[in-house]
Amino acid sequence: MATQCPLCEVRKAKRACPAKAALICPVCCGEKREREISCPADCVYLQTGRQYESVRLAGRSPLPPRTPKLWEPAFLQRYYGVTLSIWKVLSEERARLIEMTDQDVRLALEGLLKTFQTLENGIYYDHAPDAFGAKSIYQAVRAYLDKANTSLDEDIPRLKISEILDCLQLQKELFDAISLPRPKSRAFLDHVQSNVSKAFPSQSPQSNIILP
Repeated sequence: MATQCPLCEVRKAKRACPAKAALICPVCCGEKREREISCPADCVYLQTGRQYESVRLAGRSPLPPRTPKLWEPAFLQRYYGVTLSIWKVLSEERARLIEMTDQDVRLALEGLLKTFQTLENGIYYDHAPDAFGAKSIYQAVRAYLDKANTSLDEDIPRLKISEILDCLQLQKELFDAISLPRPKSRAFLDHVQSNVSKAFPSQSPQSNIILP
């Protein structure tokens, strides 16, 4: 006999929830997923739910705007190392702050774009977000980009501010294409982690970025 769902205490519990270490009902699984429940990336119900939600949102809303030159194979190949380095930073920050969500990434990217836009205009104003997780991402990614901007190391390609802005804008457009509107969603962070896991310790120069 099926037990009662511990979340709603009404419906029958039928699905194994790894986050709750218990059986829950399908309704609570669908409604509370990445809202009240911090779902692990390997949950089969999370993966299926993300695919369904992505298709449903694509059918209801126009595709996020893209900057054509940033999606050209030549651009992606040239700045593959920058993208991978940014993603590695995100993965390291996520490992430090296990409660980090995609919304932290969004706030960090928006702040970074604003900061480097002011730098391109010849002035300086730090647009670091206030939220702890977002600020941590912002500071870590900015440290890498500042080093790349002033690098004299042959192993670290030197980037102009305009190039940094292009790379950040690509990250923002990738984020908009992958992220989902749930407060605890980590769809983008899981995508990043998957790519980083495949790329390291391999250091192949071939661009292997999986695009949405």
